[in-house]
Amino acid sequence: MSQIVHSIDLPVDVATVFEFWMDIESFPAIMETVTRVTVTGLRHSYWEIRLGGIDWEYDAIVTSVVRGDHIDWKSTTGELELLGRASFEALNAGGCRLTVEIVWTPRSFVERVGALFGDDSRAVTRELDNFREYVTRKTGVRHRVAD
Repeated sequence: MSQIVHSIDLPVDVATVFEFWMDIESFPAIMETVTRVTVTGLRHSYWEIRLGGIDWEYDAIVTSVVRGDHIDWKSTTGELELLGRASFEALNAGGCRLTVEIVWTPRSFVERVGALFGDDSRAVTRELDNFREYVTRKTGVRHRVAD
């Protein structure tokens, strides 16, 4: 198993960051590794991602949502076995700390080597930076957050 945990600070409030994160169908426009997301039900979605030259498809279900606090999800079928959580924490300066935790099981030799060398971790860091840039561009808020 590979576990990834990364946090970013955003210069907007928790409710705003939460709403942007809930809009998963916008992820392909924001994140390099996400090529397609289709909402297939109230808590169900279909994902296509590409990382390190490998394409994966899987179905996911949101297992827990506490508005403004966290969103949990897991894959249900497909080529990728994963669990995830996005947590939202209010900062003193009015901003938000977004922490993403992903636990996944590399299956092939190539996936295990990539995880060993941190390709998955670097990808999550890059995607969170892309998410922060997207949110700040869409909201027009660019000041730095200090806790």
